[in-house]
Amino acid sequence: MKNYYTLTIAQVEELLLKKQPIPGNLYENVERKVLLYPHDGDGGAIPTTTPLCIPHLVSLMISPMGCGIHLTETGRGCIHNTGRAWLLRLTEKEIVLGMQEKRITQAVKEILENSSVGIDGILLCATCMDALLSTNLSAIAGHIEQLYHIRTEAEFMGPFLNTSPKQAEFRMMSAVYRLLRPLKNCEKAQTVNIIGSLDKPACITELYHLLHPLGIEKIFCISDFPSIKDADIMTRSKANIVLNKSALKAARQMEKRWNIPGIYMAPSCDIELIASNYNRLSQVLEKEVDDNRLQEDVRRQIKWIRPYLKKFRCAVGGKNNIPCFTAACSLIKLGCDVRIIFAHNITQDDLKEITWLKNRNPNIKIYFDSHPSMYDYKAAANEFNLSFGVPDPFLYRTEGIFDAPLLDFSGTYSDVLSFLESLKDAVSRPDGTEGKIFPAYKKCWHSLINEGGK
Repeated sequence: MKNYYTLTIAQVEELLLKKQPIPGNLYENVERKVLLYPHDGDGGAIPTTTPLCIPHLVSLMISPMGCGIHLTETGRGCIHNTGRAWLLRLTEKEIVLGMQEKRITQAVKEILENSSVGIDGILLCATCMDALLSTNLSAIAGHIEQLYHIRTEAEFMGPFLNTSPKQAEFRMMSAVYRLLRPLKNCEKAQTVNIIGSLDKPACITELYHLLHPLGIEKIFCISDFPSIKDADIMTRSKANIVLNKSALKAARQMEKRWNIPGIYMAPSCDIELIASNYNRLSQVLEKEVDDNRLQEDVRRQIKWIRPYLKKFRCAVGGKNNIPCFTAACSLIKLGCDVRIIFAHNITQDDLKEITWLKNRNPNIKIYFDSHPSMYDYKAAANEFNLSFGVPDPFLYRTEGIFDAPLLDFSGTYSDVLSFLESLKDAVSRPDGTEGKIFPAYKKCWHSLINEGGK
């Protein structure tokens, strides 16, 4: 039997405490796309096209030819982008000679001349190359705004920056909210904003239920408005409810510019953490949020599902839209027996959660999902029999492993209830029922890699 490169959670903690390198760490974006197909564990959001759910917004990606794939990434996030997602392909000569401003200005002119819809906002999106060259994209955006009288913002989406493709989403989400401008009337309105989700999230009903009795009349998402200018009313809101970590930078900027405090509803199944977040929201609004009934609903559902979870050995991977160690902590608090975690890149930022996990079970096994030794790894039901976002190629033709719902939610009670409802379907099957995970694309992937394409 082949030995796959693994560490225990206790060994990983020791390395982090000593600030020593993690031997199994690899960070390869290409590998990420294979393992976490079809959406890299980001829920399907991509920086260049997902913001186009906002009407009359255009994105212009500025990049060398090879980076152009990031505009569509096999078509994800493109449902809103007809005629509004553009690519400016820079030649090597233009990059070396610093001709970006001239080419971007020319490109914007062509977009405005050829667009069949009204445009009131432009997002300039540059890649690693311009970031490494320190191209002053903000100055170029200011020039475009003055020249064409259209709100323009810019950011870099380089996946090689700060070790994570998530930086792209983090940066572009901030650029979207920087398109807002303050109203002359700065008096606070009885409204709050949802940021981190450009469309209305599933938890909107819960938020109205809890906040309407406090006098909150409207809960805004930026895509609610027919134009960016109409969305300026968001600058008068009393609070920002942040549903996604990628919007934390935007929340800090909005608090600094317009004095709108942000409350991060971190994704979690922990009732105490959710209650704590609502308590912070109560302090901002200066009125108490009454969430007792929802707390009891969640506790009742958790109590019901825990006996079913006891018969499962669980594994957590990177397909969830929250980090694998965060997901493992949430699942253990829910009552899951987490035995294995498939990690991709462990950093000092993970130390707090790794320590928490080690204190519960020091023998949790860490697989490094992009390590070369894992290329022919096949999961076995005697290792784990319930998968929470384990990379699909590792589950190829695996019998006896149940596929649990992904952890792809924000930190609200309704999100947890919805997740628990889906989890019930996975864990409450009759004894003897076998799980089977075998999508067609995985067969193709393994055929090419392991069977020589036959």
